[in-house]
Amino acid sequence: MAYNMAMNIAVLLFHEVHELDAVTIYSILYTAKHFLDDPESFNLYTIAKGRNSVQTVGGFTITPNYAFASAPAPDILIVPGGVGIDKACKDKLICGYLEDIRPSLKMLVSISGGAFLLGRLGFLKGQQATTHPDNLEALEEFEVAGTSLERVVKNPSGIWCAGGSMAAAEVGLELIEDLLGNEMMCTVKKRLDIRSAMHD
Repeated sequence: MAYNMAMNIAVLLFHEVHELDAVTIYSILYTAKHFLDDPESFNLYTIAKGRNSVQTVGGFTITPNYAFASAPAPDILIVPGGVGIDKACKDKLICGYLEDIRPSLKMLVSISGGAFLLGRLGFLKGQQATTHPDNLEALEEFEVAGTSLERVVKNPSGIWCAGGSMAAAEVGLELIEDLLGNEMMCTVKKRLDIRSAMHD
């Protein structure tokens, strides 16, 4: 699937998000953006329920680019995990936003514990899914078609799941390959000196 059109890619932020989940995939996609002839067509940004800064699990402070109310409608939404995912699952603003945009999303990508937010909203019903191996069995309550120890699971519906936080790099590269082609994926991998992820 190669996109030759402008696309909006949003990374969801919330308090106590895991920085490896959110920042790793953002950095990989950001690198690809700057190899494009028209970088502005690859609109990459962070979103949260408000513009107030959030603190990651490791204590980093990140200010979202947009609040939900003012954000461009994403074509692709990336949902990271972190210890804050339990509160995110109960947050009416976060859940309401995801439910509102789900019908228009081309792809929905969870990383590690982000799968639990998708599951709570019913998005994983009938889908193959994965998350951190320690929490894999817990996904079964969401009526998934099956769980997998694969680091990246891709459904024809456009729902992708990455395993633990270290799989964020792999799903980022696979997303680039899917959107922009193998040559771009290899270029990004070489630029970032990613040696242990996919296609070694």
